[in-house]
Amino acid sequence: MDWKACLFSAIFVALGSLVSFFIFRKKPWRERLSRVPLFLTCALPFFYIGIANLPVALQPVFTRIVGHSIWAMYHFPKSANGIEHSETWWVARWLSPVQTVFLILLPIGIVWALVNAIRGHRPKANAVGAVVGIVLVLVSVYLTAAFGLFF
Repeated sequence: MDWKACLFSAIFVALGSLVSFFIFRKKPWRERLSRVPLFLTCALPFFYIGIANLPVALQPVFTRIVGHSIWAMYHFPKSANGIEHSETWWVARWLSPVQTVFLILLPIGIVWALVNAIRGHRPKANAVGAVVGIVLVLVSVYLTAAFGLFF
């Protein structure tokens, strides 16, 4: 087991849990529902970072579950032009789906936060959620353009 990766994942999942606790603690049901966008934009990125790294952190466990190394090559079906594409199992079968879910939920959270702020449902909290989400998108676009990295 990679203890540094385990610690990395544990810290980010704990941060996501802590942020979630402060978002949802001791609130009535209607107020909790109006804080879901804040969760999607402020806590979900921490969970994403922690969960995306889990196979690296727990390699023996994932090797036993999937039956091969997470670094084994996964070959996609050949395309119509005959080109074959392959990636590691971790990137193709774990990171890509987790990333897709995150990339769908973050814009939903931003739009939901903007709508709630305009409608007057917890306007300060939802405005903060919208701003944090927009900043995350801008930072990820900048990092992708500047360094080829993805947040």
